[in-house]
Amino acid sequence: MAAVFADISQEGWLWQGLAAEGLDARVQVLEPSDLVLTIDEDGLDRTTAAFADVIDAKSSFTSGHSRRVAFYADAIGARIGWTGSQRRRSRRGALLHDIGKLGVSNLKFLLGNDLNVADSLA
Repeated sequence: MAAVFADISQEGWLWQGLAAEGLDARVQVLEPSDLVLTIDEDGLDRTTAAFADVIDAKSSFTSGHSRRVAFYADAIGARIGWTGSQRRRSRRGALLHDIGKLGVSNLKFLLGNDLNVADSLA
């Protein structure tokens, strides 16, 4: 699947579509209205933190890792003068920076082996 995506990404049409004007509106029209849930900023923060906890639970070695990354991301944002909303987005990104781990077998983490190219394509 990764190889197919790599091929498609070279064609350019994918990136043009993602950069197109009005993409948000076109995607929202496709969403079934009976399934729409609204969430405020604090709720999104809680949801993001919950995902981070699940991600970090994949391995005992990474317990709390994403929250620590978010702490430092926020501290750096404060130091360089980012606004509250910029810092909030940075914290969320830091919390989710390892989300790809959800696609890797728990066995890989339990064995303590390094990931290789074959693992990333599996």
